[in-house]
Amino acid sequence: MLEIHAPSPSPFKYEMNMPNRRIHKKKTIEPQRPRLAARVFLVGVAFGLLCSLAALPNDSCFATAGRFTDGYDSLEKKPTYMLGLARESGPRVPWAIKESVLAPPIGWGVRKIGADSVWAAGVRGAGVVVAILDTGTRYTHVDLADHLWTNIDEIPDNGIDDDSNGYVDDYLGYDFVNGDGDPMDDNGHGTYIAGLVLGDGTAGFSTGVAPEAMLMSLKWIDSLGNGSENDIWEAVWYAVDNGADIICLAVGWADADGWRRDWWRDILTIVADSGRTIVANPGYGTGQIPRRVWMPAAVPPPWLHPDQTLRGEPAGVIAGAAIDSFDSCIGDQIGPTVWPDFPYVPGDPDLIGLLKPDLSAPGVDLISLDYRSDTAYMGPGGGSSGFASPHVAGAVALLRSAYPFSTPAEIDSLLEMTAVDLGEPGKDNFYGAGRVDVWAAYNYSVPGIEEESRRDIRGHLVEAARLECLPNPSFGSVTISYGTPNREPVKIQIYDLGGRIRREILITDRTSVQGSIQWDCTDTAGRNLPSGVYFCRLCAGDFKNTKKMMLMR
Repeated sequence: MLEIHAPSPSPFKYEMNMPNRRIHKKKTIEPQRPRLAARVFLVGVAFGLLCSLAALPNDSCFATAGRFTDGYDSLEKKPTYMLGLARESGPRVPWAIKESVLAPPIGWGVRKIGADSVWAAGVRGAGVVVAILDTGTRYTHVDLADHLWTNIDEIPDNGIDDDSNGYVDDYLGYDFVNGDGDPMDDNGHGTYIAGLVLGDGTAGFSTGVAPEAMLMSLKWIDSLGNGSENDIWEAVWYAVDNGADIICLAVGWADADGWRRDWWRDILTIVADSGRTIVANPGYGTGQIPRRVWMPAAVPPPWLHPDQTLRGEPAGVIAGAAIDSFDSCIGDQIGPTVWPDFPYVPGDPDLIGLLKPDLSAPGVDLISLDYRSDTAYMGPGGGSSGFASPHVAGAVALLRSAYPFSTPAEIDSLLEMTAVDLGEPGKDNFYGAGRVDVWAAYNYSVPGIEEESRRDIRGHLVEAARLECLPNPSFGSVTISYGTPNREPVKIQIYDLGGRIRREILITDRTSVQGSIQWDCTDTAGRNLPSGVYFCRLCAGDFKNTKKMMLMR
């Protein structure tokens, strides 16, 4: 029997705690400069009563996040040093409805972005580590428990820092709030996010986009929503140092000028350069343009869309905005945002700032995991850009599983170039490049490359050029074998995921319709190409074919 807990509509607000000093593991983390006040939201669905009413005093309600529409007035500028939960009072209402339900076995958001089609192709996120930086997770939930990242150099629960990395018993991740190795969720938000990324449906409902990806749990927000900038900074570096492929930050705080803004951009650019893809929550378009995009989602993405005509420097954060099942965006215009290399002047077609968000994904009326039970689910109800972020992170995990040596820029380009365009044509400040279509991204062929060959006037395939690239994956040398119905000259082009021609080979003296060449995996300048996914395109008159291949160094 499926157990789904229905949330109530109680709204809650969060603010960010940035103390001047936090101490963990008997070591002190000193900020580089005095903290600046910032107002923050942990955006999510209106979870409502996420704790049993019996555990709550009097008539108080408790939830982990509020609907954005209830928080418009919370962006007023005033000093604050808490990212605390704002409690609200109200009548007691039933928090859980337990019944047998006839529900689709796969969440609508998973289907909407085409993840189930990628599963059918045999790709479910295996081999990819996703770090969830949030309130911790209920890692004992059956939908998570069999695909957890583990620190193989650490012996759990022995009270010893076995791998000497400064964290005791960090076997499944770490709790930066309490300074221990148990990142168990005592709030609910983190478990809900984790379920949307990689819940595998063991308890009866498939909530996650990448159900075979591995979960690294990093807790930096406590049960009441308090968190520190030091803790999130430390959690990011923990994820990098311990091999996370994707960092999911379904949180954000109000953007502002100051050295910390540049500091976050520098840090997350370094993280992306190390091969990690960062997905963050851009907010809901509250405040004033160009400061509506929350940090760290305001940091430029790792790849710049062609519609980003103002070309600054890419960085490392993909921002995912929320849509409903009808492809309507939630909230108001989000971007653009502004940086020194992305100046913005309203109405100036040249100074357009940095387009944000980057992508859109489902973020309304979703079912995910309940942190109070090892088998229960929570939802549907409410909506949030914070719940679009895990869908984007899950899509990244599927692509990283399919193309393990792809870079954050390559994955970002795949997702943005294949997104379903919504709103105004091209990338805009409501939907970004459009709704994620991970199935299209998985099957993406470089623009201008035809997959098949000659067809008659009715569109029927007449003959195809034969093309094989072996071994695949290759470790430094590829045998490209080909065959065409005639002996016309053959042109072989090697493309990267960004659509750039990296090598071109022309074969004019053909004595047979069959042939092969040896390619040493170098570009036109003779330089070794880096590991990654490439496309080999063959053209011989009207006969064409294309194959994907993977290069491993």
